[in-house]
Formats: sequence, structure tokens, C-alpha cells
Amino acid sequence: MVYSIKNQEVVEVQCVTLDSIIQHEDSEFAITKIDVEGMELKVLKGSLTAIIQGKLPVILFETNGLNKRYGISEGQICQFLSQNNYLLGNYDADNKVFTIDNKIKEDNYAIKGDRIDELEKRIKGVKIRGV
Repeated sequence: MVYSIKNQEVVEVQCVTLDSIIQHEDSEFAITKIDVEGMELKVLKGSLTAIIQGKLPVILFETNGLNKRYGISEGQICQFLSQNNYLLGNYDADNKVFTIDNKIKEDNYAIKGDRIDELEKRIKGVKIRGV
């Protein structure tokens, strides 16, 4: 169920997990973008099998405080990612610098810890800080 706060109307929306969508895919996804207005942790938990299998090496997601309306803290998102061997950081495209600080910001990059070296292969001249 999705609720419109503005008009207080209810709109039914079918929801499925990312795992159920990609369960039969043999390949990994280079980058996964999540933009779900506060439901990031639910999407991540619904992707746990793909995460464990290494199919989602890089996850981009934004947080804008809407997670709080669902009782989810940024700390919970950070903890889930950390428990699944992701490093959190941000990327400064102008200077080609990826900074790992394991803090949730508005725009976030989560990279599997054992795949961090792939950044150097994918982005020529990137500097990685905080490793």
C-alpha cells in the first residue's frame, strides 16, 4: 500500500523484491540505482540473495530523510550494508575522488569491499581515499 500524505488517499501498488526479479539472472549488475523515497532498507533487504551472491557490486542510493517516516534510521541502512561487506562513500566526479567514510549522506555509493579495486579499472585516474 502506498499512501499519499498530501491528499491522504490510498493507492494500491504491487511490490516485489529485487531478488524475485533477478533470481534467474546469471550475470551481475555493474551498478544498481535505488530511488524509493525512504524505503531503501526494505529494497536492500529484498535484495539480500543478490547481495550475498555478489550480483550487486555497486549500489547508488539517495537518502533525504523520508526513511524516518517509516521508522528507519540512516544508521540501520549503514549497518545493513556494513554487515554485508559494503563500504559507503561518495564520489566527486570533478576531481575523480572516491572517499570512503562509511557515513550516510544524501547521495551514497555502496561498494562491495572485495571489489573496491575495480573502481580503478572502471574510472581512469580515480583516487580512492579512506581505504
